[in-house]
Amino acid sequence: LKAYTRVRELAERAGIGGESLDELHRISILHASAVYERWCLVKIISTLIEDFDFEPSPGWQELVFRAVTGRPDSASLLFNRKDIGISAILEIQPVLENGRRPDFRLRFSNSDSGDVGAIVMDAKFRTRWRRGELTDLLAELVDGKGYGGKRDRVFILQPQANAVSEPSSPLAWGQHCDYGQEAPTNHRTGSIQLAAGTQGGGAQQNLRRLIAIGLQAVFPQPPSPDEEYNWNSTSCCIRCATKHESVDIKRRQTRRGRDYWSQNCGNCGMETVRTHCYDCDATLFKNGTDLTYHRTLAEQITNVMCPSCGAYFDKDFLAVAASATE
Repeated sequence: LKAYTRVRELAERAGIGGESLDELHRISILHASAVYERWCLVKIISTLIEDFDFEPSPGWQELVFRAVTGRPDSASLLFNRKDIGISAILEIQPVLENGRRPDFRLRFSNSDSGDVGAIVMDAKFRTRWRRGELTDLLAELVDGKGYGGKRDRVFILQPQANAVSEPSSPLAWGQHCDYGQEAPTNHRTGSIQLAAGTQGGGAQQNLRRLIAIGLQAVFPQPPSPDEEYNWNSTSCCIRCATKHESVDIKRRQTRRGRDYWSQNCGNCGMETVRTHCYDCDATLFKNGTDLTYHRTLAEQITNVMCPSCGAYFDKDFLAVAASATE
């Protein structure tokens, strides 16, 4: 099992051995759902460390090892990125205010972000989904079990491809993931495919997008139009994790004179456009076609739709497209 191999590597790296290492053999006799849950935990941690360059607190390997090999119990892992001043707390089997216990809860924060909510994730192993079953299960977690509370996002992690019965995105992930991109959901609820091997396809990217939703939500607000044009944003590229340098951050204007910010990565060249909905003022990050989690137009996939109110970013294009169909 990949989960077994990965956790054994973590254990050996941490200097864990003897009888403790023998406990890893329990993974081979666990139910498939339990194995999948533990594998998802390892994937979340590895994405934070390897893809987003977060540094875990000392002793994290031992805690993960116990969580994977032992009976599920509540635990927390702290991660930090000192260069951009953002921390993350990953809770394993957290106890919610209503007594419920989802599998994971991931919360990002910085000194100025306030409470933007966490991402609650529940791993659900299935070999197949009946039509509408995934949607019904998500509704049960949100409405029945109250996993989201007042501010948290709720997402199901599951291994099957083509689980989205009515895709709203024309992008490659549209049939496999629902990031809550349809208004007025505003990325509050959804599901992603997270699987190993060839079945997983772009599973790593699927998880990266989900985590990016929470991470970008705590990136600092840009200065107002009457303030200076230079902005030293403490943010990072979501493709390679490199910090955005002030020289690569530019204030620009649309043809209608509206401000937006272009954040270029000096390492990999990815451009993130930070703007806002011109109807409801919701913050929007345009992350390119491979890492966007917004809904886009099939005819113009760079044109994102506001997940809060449903307005399209480029109304001029929408008007042309509408007139062409009349």
